[in-house]
Amino acid sequence: MQRMTRKNTHTISTPGDSRTGFTRTGRYLRTTLAAVAFATWTLAFVSSGTAQVVQADFDYEASGFVVPAGMTTGQMDGGVMQVGYYPTAAGSSCAAGGCDTGGCDGGCDSMGCNGGGILGDAAVTGGVLRHLAGSGMACGGCGTSGCGFCGGLSNMRHMCIFCRGAGCSVCQMIQQNGRGGPCGLFGIGAGGIYSMLSSIQPYSKAGLCAQRWYDASLEGMFLTHSSGSTGNVNGLTSRGISGPIVLGIDDTDAGGDLEAGFRLSGAVMLGGAGSNIEATWVGEHEWSSEATAFGNGPELFSFISEFGTSPLNGYDDSDRSLQQSVKSTSEFDSVELNYRRRTVTPCCRFQTSWLFGLRYIRYDDSLIYSTLGENNNTVNASLPRFFNSHSRNENKMFGAQAGGDIWWNINPGISLGLGGKLGLLKNDIDSVATYTSNSLDPLATPGTVSFVDGDQDTTVMGEFEIKMIYRLTHSWTVRSSYYLLGVDDVAFGTVDVNRIRQFVTANPVGASQSGMDSLTVQGFSIGGEYVW
Repeated sequence: MQRMTRKNTHTISTPGDSRTGFTRTGRYLRTTLAAVAFATWTLAFVSSGTAQVVQADFDYEASGFVVPAGMTTGQMDGGVMQVGYYPTAAGSSCAAGGCDTGGCDGGCDSMGCNGGGILGDAAVTGGVLRHLAGSGMACGGCGTSGCGFCGGLSNMRHMCIFCRGAGCSVCQMIQQNGRGGPCGLFGIGAGGIYSMLSSIQPYSKAGLCAQRWYDASLEGMFLTHSSGSTGNVNGLTSRGISGPIVLGIDDTDAGGDLEAGFRLSGAVMLGGAGSNIEATWVGEHEWSSEATAFGNGPELFSFISEFGTSPLNGYDDSDRSLQQSVKSTSEFDSVELNYRRRTVTPCCRFQTSWLFGLRYIRYDDSLIYSTLGENNNTVNASLPRFFNSHSRNENKMFGAQAGGDIWWNINPGISLGLGGKLGLLKNDIDSVATYTSNSLDPLATPGTVSFVDGDQDTTVMGEFEIKMIYRLTHSWTVRSSYYLLGVDDVAFGTVDVNRIRQFVTANPVGASQSGMDSLTVQGFSIGGEYVW
């Protein structure tokens, strides 16, 4: 058997019969092909993008960490990136050949970036379809640098067919490797509308749960205010005796115009995060308005003589005027010092705070009424007839207040808030009324007289605010708000009819009748906050 086996194994072919030689050669060839096929299959299996390597048996005892079965090894987090920064393609899943699994549309392996899909290089080798398919060379490279920039407008990135196939990045980004994207789908100059908007996205690294805070804030405030009561007088001047009214207090409305001022605020932590002392100053708001009526001659009559009827033809000083005018001025300031406590809700979507503190409000209001007649003073004909009434009221309000606010964190870096305060204040009122005319002094010569009055009253205050912040960087935030303040029992400048008539007729002058009314201040602000 051994000899037979040896013979069969080592049979030597004779001339004319080569079957045994070919059998030996074929066996060697089959063995070689099988080895090559096995190696190829092994290499494909190892390099497959979908293969999963179980690393549960790896030994990590040196680090004290063992990866659970079926899970891959964790990786180190990436570095901190600035707002608007886009990672390079080298680190993206698309650059690694995973466009079909990494989130980019039209995956490299499914839609033909690298020739494996229905629009790949194997089917279409050039032209528009190749660009639309996003082939490896046309789209700027799924697998090179293109797919790493698939964001926002990724569904249309391959439409950029005029950038030598660089649309995947150029159509969407302001800059890639130093190259702008003027031919992008929304390109303008060296970038695109989407790219420019993305560059001013809010600073969000503080997260949704970041507690509301600022160290200092400065805003421009544009405010108007309500006018006070006119008492029993509205019309001031008529054209002719009992003629039509040509001038009234309503013709001057200083508070009806938006006037610019500022709001300066600062905060200091007290006892830890969430507790702070705040100081706020609103000031430099000044309003002024004036109206004048002109006559064709000495035909203007005042409310003092009931428009020339009592006495008939009016008074020498205040009637038969060539012109009469009225002017109103006002000023507003507010200072407050509060302790505030902030709280973040568990879901971080809302934040609230409460506060209490001290408030000082200063509001001054004046009204000036004046007349000018002919140069025929009975004592000195070279002097004009005139009359001037100036009523000024200063409201100094001080007291305690309490309130709070609530913020809705729409997105990290963007918040919308509502705030309110209520206060009980003491109002110290100082009133000064000054009258000047051409025949006031003895012998009907020009003169001036003033009356000073004081009063105290308790008043209430309410404040409401809608506000919004947009955080640009770690340190800077843009803020804007609608502002409304209401205060009861405030003294306004007015024309005191009874006192003026008593003064003109030389009767004893009674107490002042100031125009008491509610004050409403409202407007908007825009400015910034700073955190250091």
